[in-house]
Amino acid sequence: MKKKIYILLLTVLWLYGCNSVPQEPHYIPEYIHLRNGDLAFRKGRSAESYAVTTMDSEAIYSHVGIITKSGEDWFVVHAVPGESAKNAMDTIKMDSIHIFFRLDRAQAGGIYRLKCTDSIAEIASENSLKYFEKKPLFDDYFNLDDTTALYCTELIYHVYLPVGIDVTEGRRHSVPGMPFPIIWPSDILKNENLIEIYRY
Repeated sequence: MKKKIYILLLTVLWLYGCNSVPQEPHYIPEYIHLRNGDLAFRKGRSAESYAVTTMDSEAIYSHVGIITKSGEDWFVVHAVPGESAKNAMDTIKMDSIHIFFRLDRAQAGGIYRLKCTDSIAEIASENSLKYFEKKPLFDDYFNLDDTTALYCTELIYHVYLPVGIDVTEGRRHSVPGMPFPIIWPSDILKNENLIEIYRY
């Protein structure tokens, strides 16, 4: 099945590879008040993003990361394939929020906040930084029980779980041929305690 997914991704990459969208950052309006632990969703333009939205019939977004502040700037910690430097392994990234929503990476995006205390959201944000420091690889096997490698929704699931919050509310999907259940971005977005802060 993994081979079939790669063939699908390669086919989509061939079809959508001519990306003429400029590499310009998307700036969040100043009136939007962010909080550590907020979730940043985007609908990407890559082959991988197209594959996610094709397989997930309820998809609005194809990717998610967690927001954290460093100094005076806001960043997004996220696990994504195909955005590492040339010949580098795909590991967890921490991008400026403006780069996370860069026009060639996101055709749509949104920021959402869980109904929880600031202190709980802060712990989740700190957990994401701990994962970032460990630099786990992108989880090509999509195994939720192995945190030595992570994919995007798996990261969000694991940073909030230690504070007693299952952001997925138990939602999982079986994909034919895949050995482990998968969490789609829509499984998190459907959380009844998630509030939309910003969307474009």
